[in-house]
Amino acid sequence: MPLVGDRVEHHLRVLEILHYVLAAVTALAATVGVALLVVGYPMMHQTPQPGQPLPFSPYEDPQIVGMALVMAGIAVASLCLVHALAIAYIGCMIARRRRLGLCKAFSIFHLVNVPFGTALSIYALILLGWLKREQDAARPFTSRRSGEYDTSGAEKRGTPSI
Repeated sequence: MPLVGDRVEHHLRVLEILHYVLAAVTALAATVGVALLVVGYPMMHQTPQPGQPLPFSPYEDPQIVGMALVMAGIAVASLCLVHALAIAYIGCMIARRRRLGLCKAFSIFHLVNVPFGTALSIYALILLGWLKREQDAARPFTSRRSGEYDTSGAEKRGTPSI
């Protein structure tokens, strides 16, 4: 049976890979925005035919509907890509074991992304909690918390110990 640290490292590697996979799926969701662009752009440049009655409301005007579709497509595509980049960045930070507080905060906000974000966030919060406990257990009690001075490295720096 592997040590607890080895299991946590393995799970963190799996968590990193899952973040990259979710980032790829989120980036693929940007194709919805591209589809809106493809539909809206020709509508935006449509000219009325001679003899065709004018629309009764702006909602029936194909140019206005096309412009709205183009704007919605740009917004959806750009937001999906920015979200995918954020997820990939969190995966990168998990791989480097850096900025774990940011990873926890992002996991808390990512709970609303049902169903994959919720499952991944719960998994991340559990694993980051394990990692924090393991780091705290590996770190000896420092004298700074108890109010004493830590002089373990004083001789190395050339300063006299107290």
